[in-house]
Amino acid sequence: MKPGPRPQPSKVIDLKGGRKHTHREGNKNEPTPEAKAPPMPKDLDAVAQTEWKRMAPILERLGVLTEIDHGMFEAMCISYAEWIKYTKMAQKSPIVKAPKTGYIQVSPFVTLADKSLKSYMKIAVEFGLTPSSRSRISANPTKGKSDNPWENL
Repeated sequence: MKPGPRPQPSKVIDLKGGRKHTHREGNKNEPTPEAKAPPMPKDLDAVAQTEWKRMAPILERLGVLTEIDHGMFEAMCISYAEWIKYTKMAQKSPIVKAPKTGYIQVSPFVTLADKSLKSYMKIAVEFGLTPSSRSRISANPTKGKSDNPWENL
């Protein structure tokens, strides 16, 4: 691995306003998959399916979600669903008694909810879904543009 920050895809750099302040060239051979949502997996639970249906069209329209992002987008939707599930369980009983000692401790569901949220946040940043990651992106929606090249100038 090379030292320093991870290189970012050219699409993300362009959405952030280009390379004005950097002197690095982008990867001229970087793959550019089509901005198209991958098909939703059939084995997602109801909450993950709802999140997929809610976010896929938005990210596709912004040109952020592509046909090859299937695994990461699925992981994000699953992490979101787990966070919701474990948060609800933790709210029902935030503290529990330890079986052997009887000491009061934090429910394991609190820890599971926290882990799910951290996992969701890591992936959400990659898609520009947090306020700070979004503030660095200048999105140019793909739908609704005219086919006339002069009209888009």
